[in-house]
Amino acid sequence: MVEDPDVFGAPGQFDGPDGGVVFEVTLHEERPLVTTEIVPVERVRLTKLVRNDQHVLTGQVRKERIDAELTGERPTPLQ
Repeated sequence: MVEDPDVFGAPGQFDGPDGGVVFEVTLHEERPLVTTEIVPVERVRLTKLVRNDQHVLTGQVRKERIDAELTGERPTPLQ
């Protein structure tokens, strides 16, 4: 018989009804843990070609007006 109270409790604490000793053991189980993580899988390289052109355009320019109501602001009257 083991006489270690830290492991099995004090004497008489786990006595069974028939006089035998009842041992208490903690059981463990494995549980799956599902997570996601961001890992690099591919490298993509981009190049940008800048081209500046100048053109002279002629024609009539039109003017447009837009009424907008923003949340929390009063509408502004058109001039």
